[in-house]
Amino acid sequence: MSLTFRPVQLSDFEAILAINAAGYPGVVRLALEELTAVLATAPFFHVAEVDAQVAGYVIAYTDKNSYDGDEFLWFQTRYANFLYIDQIAVAPTVRRVRVGSHFYQFLEQFARQQGLTSLVCEVNLEPPNPISLNFHAQNGFVEVGVMDTPDGRKVSLRRKKLSTTQLQ
Repeated sequence: MSLTFRPVQLSDFEAILAINAAGYPGVVRLALEELTAVLATAPFFHVAEVDAQVAGYVIAYTDKNSYDGDEFLWFQTRYANFLYIDQIAVAPTVRRVRVGSHFYQFLEQFARQQGLTSLVCEVNLEPPNPISLNFHAQNGFVEVGVMDTPDGRKVSLRRKKLSTTQLQ
């Protein structure tokens, strides 16, 4: 298996929308117009390719970015120097080959290169997403809050501190 990461291109949108739909309700559904806006504004919008096929995507923002997501704003009022993982989804066909784990390693590397000291994200409690909760717990994310969102979800707000000794 060949796994690579690269910035999103317009030609990836169809695959991203299919992966997003397959990941619902673990991720919020995206529309084509939203992807165009994300491509223009997100400092980190990458895809994972497995054997040259789009197999996952991630959208992330730093604490210095402008983004109106409620969860992002919650983190922004409480922390500095973070990379907020807005969405990450992996195609069902590759979920057992550690694409998500490799994506998170890639995100950590990016965050450290930017001088950021933590990764933050939210995981659904309602509707429940026990697989993601377990994944984040195993990868060093701790719950720092709980939020009811305007779209009816209840989320666990999670943070992973990055070791400053590995910053380079």
